[in-house]
Amino acid sequence: MTLPGPSQWAPTLSDYPDWYPGQAEAFKSILTWLQSPTRFMCIEAPTGSGKSLLAMLSALLTSRRTVILTATKGLQDQFGQLFGDNLADIRGQQSYICNLDGPRVTVDKALCHKGYKCPLQQNGCDYYDSLHRAQASPVVVTNYHYYLAQLIAPLRRSLGPVGMIICDEAHLAMASMQSHLECSLPLDYDPPTAPKEWGDWTSWLALYTRSTHNSLDELEDEMSGYKAERTRVPTSLYQRRDTLRGILRSLTKLQANYSDDWVWDIGPGSVKFTPVWPKGELLFEDTPKVLLMSAVLTPHLADTLRVPADDREFVSIPSSYPPANTPVTHVPTVRVTHRTSDIEMAAWVRRIDQIIEGRSDRKGIVSTVSYARRDFLLQHSAYADRMMTHDSRDTAAVVRRFRDASAPAVLVSPAITSGWDFPHDDCQYIIVGKVPYPDTRTGVTQARHATDKDWTSHLAMQTLIQVAGRGTRSESDQCEVLIVDDSWKWWWPKYRDFAPLWFQARVTPSSNTVPEPLSIKG
Repeated sequence: MTLPGPSQWAPTLSDYPDWYPGQAEAFKSILTWLQSPTRFMCIEAPTGSGKSLLAMLSALLTSRRTVILTATKGLQDQFGQLFGDNLADIRGQQSYICNLDGPRVTVDKALCHKGYKCPLQQNGCDYYDSLHRAQASPVVVTNYHYYLAQLIAPLRRSLGPVGMIICDEAHLAMASMQSHLECSLPLDYDPPTAPKEWGDWTSWLALYTRSTHNSLDELEDEMSGYKAERTRVPTSLYQRRDTLRGILRSLTKLQANYSDDWVWDIGPGSVKFTPVWPKGELLFEDTPKVLLMSAVLTPHLADTLRVPADDREFVSIPSSYPPANTPVTHVPTVRVTHRTSDIEMAAWVRRIDQIIEGRSDRKGIVSTVSYARRDFLLQHSAYADRMMTHDSRDTAAVVRRFRDASAPAVLVSPAITSGWDFPHDDCQYIIVGKVPYPDTRTGVTQARHATDKDWTSHLAMQTLIQVAGRGTRSESDQCEVLIVDDSWKWWWPKYRDFAPLWFQARVTPSSNTVPEPLSIKG
């Protein structure tokens, strides 16, 4: 069976007249699955193999109303740029400016959250207009966090009925569920002494809830007094009310969801409660069809998400990209851990500088894994003037600036993993500053490791593959990946089988010195 090109299946996709290698075969499997009783479809596809187009075609050609879920705003923006006429985009209220309060106030902090019945909620508010469009659209793109928030009262199912969920970058779904469920509470009361089980927290949570309700009632009475006297309510009281309401929401969510497989981390001034293994049912609910896609969607990950083995199909797409275009090479440097000394870190910086020095005719990315390591590099690199970086609030803006910059620009980031593309001249080398293990000092990481000894290594491999794939987006693309953490020498031989075969084919023997840059093909 030969399929016509994407634009013949969906004429609005005129920019895609033909298939990427392997894409047509994957789409045949999706078409068959859509007509089958099997609920879940899992697709492992290399970075740059056209997963976004597969998602859009699946949504357009099914009779089911579809929500496409992304893990980052950057990837959500990408769907809008590629397929904006075919879908509705909706995200959290903090992403929209209030049309009444002015350019500095986002909708989540607008007058409508202070008791004002805003007439723009029906027409004229950017957020509610986007929500109304999403409610009426057969295809919606949003992010995991927003979608999860819509599944609980009082917003339950505010997007309307959904017949299919497409989980893009599905390897990040569990982290999104964890972020949605976990609760951090200020320690306004002394915690239980040496808590060992959930029962130790019961009385503390009940006291906290009663006290928060009482404080909120007293505050509402105080605010009513101002209003009765026609006096302006101080902004500080609104801020205090928002804080108390946030604490009460966290307490309510915690008491509705916690179970024996949650853990807690008591820190200075706060305690955080986290589920050890968030259950996929929270995200999937009773949705009839669920399509999961990722470059690192292994059966192990599907099991972790509680995708039943007897109710899923699994498709693995091989890479058509020449391995020589994206060599992954370890360059001996130092072993990088949280115990690495400043002297060793100085040698690490010198090695990164050597790589940058020989690549002044091209742009690159340095993945540092942590912000502390990023800061050390920026403070000590001889090429700091070429470097740009970001925090959690300005990632998209800095990425745009990096893309627009000329060589020898360098983007230094602890967080550019999934959802960002840097094709061709945008990035021609990536330096991996550390094998990207998660922080193993947290209670939840230790609890997961106790039940799955390989979990942290699977997670490190997933992150590495995503980082290494940011610069290779077509068969003609070239982007070398250079690893400057000597942990690689024991880690890769031990865990290489956690990587798909197409990635294993890209890994070259360690180089004794910094290798010569790839020759740039015309």
